[in-house]
Order: sequence, then C-alpha cells, then structure tokens
Amino acid sequence: VLVFVRPPRWIWIALAALAPLAAYLPDTSPYVGRAATFEFQVTGPQLGIAHPSGYPLYTLICKAFSLLPVGTVAWRVNLTSAVFAAAASGVMALVMPKRWPHLGLLTGWLLAFSPTLWSRAIEAEVYALNALIVVTGLWLVTAWTDGRLGAGRAWPALGLMMGLALASHVTLGALGAVALGG
Repeated sequence: VLVFVRPPRWIWIALAALAPLAAYLPDTSPYVGRAATFEFQVTGPQLGIAHPSGYPLYTLICKAFSLLPVGTVAWRVNLTSAVFAAAASGVMALVMPKRWPHLGLLTGWLLAFSPTLWSRAIEAEVYALNALIVVTGLWLVTAWTDGRLGAGRAWPALGLMMGLALASHVTLGALGAVALGG
C-alpha cells in the first residue's frame, strides 16, 4: 500500500527560498560591477552615501554582508541581493493559503526565477530588497484579511514595513502610502 505523507508547510517554504538561493549563487559575481552595482560595492562596506536617496537600509545591510569571512568584498555585497531575492520567494510562498502549500512553492519559484528578479538577484542592487519588502507587505495584508493575523499585529507590522520601505527606496514609501490610503 502506497501512503502519501504530506510534508509540513515549512518544507515547501524552505524549498521556495533555498532552491533559488542555490541557483543564484553560481551566477553571483565575485567581481566589481558597473554603475550602481559598483557604487553599492564601494559605499556599502564604507558606510558611504549612494546616489540620492542614499539607500540607507541597503547600505547598512551591505556593510554587514561585507564583513563575512568568505569570497571577495564584491561577491559578499552582491550576495545581499541573492539572499533577499531568495527570501522574497520564500515569503511569496507564505502568501498562499495553508491548504495549498504546493501552490505557494510555485508562486515563490515564479517570482524567483523570473528574468527580472534573477537579473537583480546576482548583483548589488536595491531591487531584491525591495521585492522582499513588497512581498512581505503582501503577506501581511493577506494574512490579516484571511484572519490568520489580527489587526493588533498586522497594523504595527505594516507600519514597520512602510518605514523599512522608506529607508530602502523612496518610491516604495510612496507606494505604501498609496496602498494604506486606498
């Protein structure tokens, strides 16, 4: 008799994040990039100020990654984007209802392996962090509207995400203000 054991939901979520990370790592460049990638590879480890708006959240996180004891500094700073993109796909898996964990895996992988996110997951750029912030906000809203998260926890968490969005990219803060006002 063949018995199918449904894996716990956390395994689906872990697969949604870890498989993309494993796929991104060979493509993550160990070399200094061009344009904004180069700028973040320099300003992050030095806690400098990037082009306006400065991207303070990303800069602080790049500094932390630059302290890792592996690879070149350029690779470590590029790694931030790979980690954020993988985390975004894991959080995307959380957006789906609990009864459909396999669809959560699929939506996470659709995001992770999209050409747009993949291209930003392998170089130092703010867009993978932005994707994580947006997807986390989406998860909070869906969890709140589905009754999985009470308003007493959802609203402060959404406020925190809006603050992080403003510290990450000004347009994300504007998007959050429009979403909360609408």
